[in-house]
Amino acid sequence: KYALLILLGLAWSGRLTAIKFAAESGASIPQILTLSATGIFGAFVVVCLLRGGWPSFRRSVVMFAGATAVLGFLAPFGLEITVAPHLPVFLLVVLIATMPLVTYGLSTALGIERLHRTRLFAVIGGLGSVILIAADSHARPEGSVTHPIWIIAALAIPVLYAVNTIFLS
Repeated sequence: KYALLILLGLAWSGRLTAIKFAAESGASIPQILTLSATGIFGAFVVVCLLRGGWPSFRRSVVMFAGATAVLGFLAPFGLEITVAPHLPVFLLVVLIATMPLVTYGLSTALGIERLHRTRLFAVIGGLGSVILIAADSHARPEGSVTHPIWIIAALAIPVLYAVNTIFLS
């Protein structure tokens, strides 16, 4: 169980490094999105073939799948590719890792989750840490400066993932 969590964490952080590499490769954002979506579709077909069946293609299922594809893949992944060349990888990882904080905040605001004092302090502490790291990352090691607009844009990524998570629940 823990090995799987460690593997998932490594895959997640490796994914962000790959996104930065892809974004700086010279390929356009639509090309990268199309290639990634094609890979996901290929994996989906393999899983369906191994299971011996296809999911239902009722209108409600297709609408749900379309909404989750936009909220959980196209919009955040496109934004990741857009901001990746402008941010150090570690900062991108830290900003995207705020997704649980954003999810808790949104689910509390929407009345899905109850506000608990200890969770609130954890969210405030986590957000404070992210702000300190982002503020310290304004001056990049290679001497160039990260424009704050890229940090703000990157903060929209965990918001999109959080909205998708709440939508799925």
